Amino acid sequence: SPLMYVAYSRRPVRETDALAVVEALLGAGADPDDGRHFTGHAIPFTVLTGLFGGGEHDESPHPHHEAIARRVLTAGAEPTDAQLLYNRMFTDDDAHLHLLFEFGLGGGDGGPWRRRLPDLVPSPDVQLRQQLAWAIEHGMRARVALLAEHGVDVIAPLPDGPGPVRGGSTPIVVAI
Repeated sequence: SPLMYVAYSRRPVRETDALAVVEALLGAGADPDDGRHFTGHAIPFTVLTGLFGGGEHDESPHPHHEAIARRVLTAGAEPTDAQLLYNRMFTDDDAHLHLLFEFGLGGGDGGPWRRRLPDLVPSPDVQLRQQLAWAIEHGMRARVALLAEHGVDVIAPLPDGPGPVRGGSTPIVVAI
């Protein structure tokens, strides 16, 4: 969709022009939760995923990712975005989490992709606890603190998720 093209584009444009295009697309009915399943991935790559980049290959974010993401989130995009969270977990930069928490990260039912694919897209609670497991395993203390400050359970056994942590271990056991 045109909004997906904007989100995944890395062409140098002025922020005002990028926001004007996004505003026009949203005004014309573009879906702020639009997404696609690329190369056989079960979890969709959404507009927000494209804006923030990251992943195993550390793809660059959109030049105006924060401003556009704020607009898309204001338009109703689901802040608990499994692929976005996965893609951004590899670095110590928590700016995405701060923005997503501002818009309700971890709350609600997980949005339209979770409703469409409940067996593939984990619940918001599980997604955040997977982030916690990764952060503990990789010594990301600031991220652990940020997640704890936003109510993520740091006591109960962790769920299975990306990385070497397997369900059943508690955060303290993993940290040790």
